[in-house]
Amino acid sequence: MMELYLPMIWTLYLDRRLLIMMTRTRKFIVVGGLALVVNLALVGYLYKGSNKEDEVLKNVKIIRPNTRSNIPPTGPNRPTKRLATFTLESDLTSTTVGGTVTVKIKLNSPELLLGADAIITYDPAILGVKKIKSGDMFPNYPRILSEPTKSRIVVTGVNIDQSEQNSDLFAVVEFVGLKAESSSISFVHEISDEKSGSTAISVASGKNILTNVEDLLILVQ
Repeated sequence: MMELYLPMIWTLYLDRRLLIMMTRTRKFIVVGGLALVVNLALVGYLYKGSNKEDEVLKNVKIIRPNTRSNIPPTGPNRPTKRLATFTLESDLTSTTVGGTVTVKIKLNSPELLLGADAIITYDPAILGVKKIKSGDMFPNYPRILSEPTKSRIVVTGVNIDQSEQNSDLFAVVEFVGLKAESSSISFVHEISDEKSGSTAISVASGKNILTNVEDLLILVQ
């Protein structure tokens, strides 16, 4: 708008000068009259153009970036949703040589499960497996293995009838202390071509939805 106001002001200034000259001498009456008409026409044109520009600007929608977006983060830093979780729990985190520690294997899942595998490793030189007992989460446990030569425990539970699961107790393992040292009891979580891992198979998708495991450290004194 400023670029239109300046010519209009200048044109009005010239019109004022012409009127002064016309009142002083008759020589400029004809020429000054024509110039005055032209200048007034120019002022009207500029003013009309400025009004059109204002109308156009009224219809222009200015879009500013939204700095308060609630869009969730994406990409590699986005947190992964946890579906099913295997947990090792014990009332005791230490024992003596010859003493026992009872460890509960729990499985928490928001979805109905078709079956699950718990593959757990430990140090057989420090801890020995005294007993493994199935829990009441699944109706059937076709595989309960203690393999000290492989330093692992394998427990498999299945839910062929797809019955409701009212418990999270997957299995119970009783360890005995063999050597005064600490041993980690850990889930084998990742699955590769060389080794199998713990799983939790969803009835709805038929896929492994195990996304988190919580291990346990036992001290033998």
